[in-house]
Amino acid sequence: MTLLSKSEEETKKIAKDFAKSLKAPQVVAFFGELGAGKTVFIKAMAEQLGVTDTVVSPTFAISCEYECKYGKFVHYDMYRISGDELYDVGFYDSLTPDAIVAIEWSENIISLIEENWHRIDIQKDDDKEDVRTIKITKGGGGV
Repeated sequence: MTLLSKSEEETKKIAKDFAKSLKAPQVVAFFGELGAGKTVFIKAMAEQLGVTDTVVSPTFAISCEYECKYGKFVHYDMYRISGDELYDVGFYDSLTPDAIVAIEWSENIISLIEENWHRIDIQKDDDKEDVRTIKITKGGGGV
C-alpha cells in the first residue's frame, strides 16, 4: 500500500492507523533518508500502541525499550550498526513473543531479519518540504 502524506500530522495519522493492525511479536523495518520522517512515524505508532513515556530517537543509545499494551515496544537505530554487532546490542534478545520492534536504518541489517516483519519506506518529495510518500509492505516482503 502506498500513501501520500502532505504534513507531519498526516504522517502521524497514517502511523496510528498502521499501528492498529500490529500484534506482538512483530518487527517493523523502516527505510528512508535522514529527515524522511521515520522517527515521527515511530513516535505516533508507539503512542497508538499505548506507550505513555516520551519516545526519543535512540541515535546514541542504539535502542530504547518502553512498556506498551502488548508487553514491550523496542525502538532501534541501526545507523552505526552492522550485522555482526546485533548480538552485542541485544537485538535478538528483544525479539520476544510480547515485543513490537521498530528499526530505523534497517538497510544495515535487513538481511538478518528472519520473518514476521513489515517494511515501511518513507520518501521525501524534493519539491515540497512536508510531502512524503509512505509505502507499507505487510508481512515481510519487498526487500
